[in-house]
Amino acid sequence: MFILSSLNTFASGAGIHWSAAKALNSTAADDFQIDDSAPAIGNDGAGTWLTVWQAHRSTVGNETDWDILFARSTDKAASWSAVASLNTDAGTDSTNDTAPFAAAGSSSVWLAFWVRSDITNSFIAGARSVDGGQSWNAPYALSTPVPTTFGYSVSIMDQPHAASDGRGTWVAVWSQQGGIFWTRSTNNGVSWGAPTTLITTPRTLPDNVQPRVSTDGAGNWLVVWSHFGALNGIYDDRIILRIP
Repeated sequence: MFILSSLNTFASGAGIHWSAAKALNSTAADDFQIDDSAPAIGNDGAGTWLTVWQAHRSTVGNETDWDILFARSTDKAASWSAVASLNTDAGTDSTNDTAPFAAAGSSSVWLAFWVRSDITNSFIAGARSVDGGQSWNAPYALSTPVPTTFGYSVSIMDQPHAASDGRGTWVAVWSQQGGIFWTRSTNNGVSWGAPTTLITTPRTLPDNVQPRVSTDGAGNWLVVWSHFGALNGIYDDRIILRIP
């Protein structure tokens, strides 16, 4: 896992000059043939940066499945903490944890979301940190489990994303069986409403994937996603925008 940082980004927001690439994960030198992929990065606007990614290993000796790892910086990415497992059951679980996303809310709260799957079912998992991303609570299910098809779930449920208004309200979105689902929290991720369909499509028809949600902090929320499918026999894709 490598990172580039812009010295001017922190000083002026220009992002003109970038440092040389360097390994973010402290295990990079000795994790030959270990897969580290799908990184996501966020910051709290107060100096803390958090990077999450999926890896075919954990930091507690379990290399039989995929887990979510993270590293944290509090000095403008000049240095990073030792790599740690974000899902606290990394040493004992047998599920695949993939496609992570993490973001900061208010009062040192960070939330992380990812896909948890095995040969039986898959669902969107979440975890919460109340100390600026230093430690995480046990994973919980954000969505209802969906039966896995043909032993895999990447196209069944994937790509969670979330946004916070900075005052305790969050909206999380994800793709599920060709549709887009969402849910909402008003207590900084302590509890969530029932998942709701934003748009749904049978698996034999066009897929809706890669959802992203954003807010202006004034009560307005927008969701965008990609729509893939066949139109008159021609492969078609478009960007869809909707307010929940």
